[in-house]
Amino acid sequence: EYTGSNNDVPTDTISPKSWWGYMNFMFSVSILLGAVEAGVLDDQNMQVKLVDAHSQNLVQNDPIVRESIRLWKIFWADAFTLFSERVATLLHDESCAESVRKQKMDVLYDQMNESEWKAHCTIFKIAVFDGTNPTNDKLLLEMTEPERTFSVGFCKIVDMLAALNVRTDLITTSENGVGYMPLRMLDKSMMEEINHGGSSTQVSWSPIEKKRIKVMKDMHKLYDLDKHIFGSIVSFWKRVGKWRYPRKNVGP
Repeated sequence: EYTGSNNDVPTDTISPKSWWGYMNFMFSVSILLGAVEAGVLDDQNMQVKLVDAHSQNLVQNDPIVRESIRLWKIFWADAFTLFSERVATLLHDESCAESVRKQKMDVLYDQMNESEWKAHCTIFKIAVFDGTNPTNDKLLLEMTEPERTFSVGFCKIVDMLAALNVRTDLITTSENGVGYMPLRMLDKSMMEEINHGGSSTQVSWSPIEKKRIKVMKDMHKLYDLDKHIFGSIVSFWKRVGKWRYPRKNVGP
């Protein structure tokens, strides 16, 4: 959770008051639990135990978290299993030239990756954008306005990444980076410092800090963007995503 620790919980525990922790839960723990329910993990060697009451409550009682687990279960049981089976068949096909095999595996991966992004977008839709999730609404209202704006803007960018079908494998992520997130909670004084830095206050930003500031400002702009204009941008990225190069080379 990038926004830092909370004093009311141990350092190795995500606070129940954290919106980022709530979101991250559905893209970490829910993914793992979905894989367990789909049966793609060896139950004898993989035992998942939720050690804190808050996590247990989310899994048992939060309808959005339960739905996220169900969606990840579908991904693992369908898209991932089909990908694994087809890759195994391809690897054992001695008649297939290596160059052809690589092209076919790329196609198979992209098909699976598209299903993964579909799960991402659906979860963000029901968790954040539908307006039917009281937990999301409550946690967002407890944020400062700059932090809340940044957070929702950050969620919107997922639709753009999904439109490109950006690869989520470790190699691509390590090559393109994971972005430049703020190191602390955004508030009014911090935004004033950012907006006036280098002018009236004569603040000198490092290159990395400048990239973090750009990310913050871009997420705020994305939050304010008209939904019809945003839809047109997503449609454009879908067309761009038909070419392999931009999909595999999206970086900061």
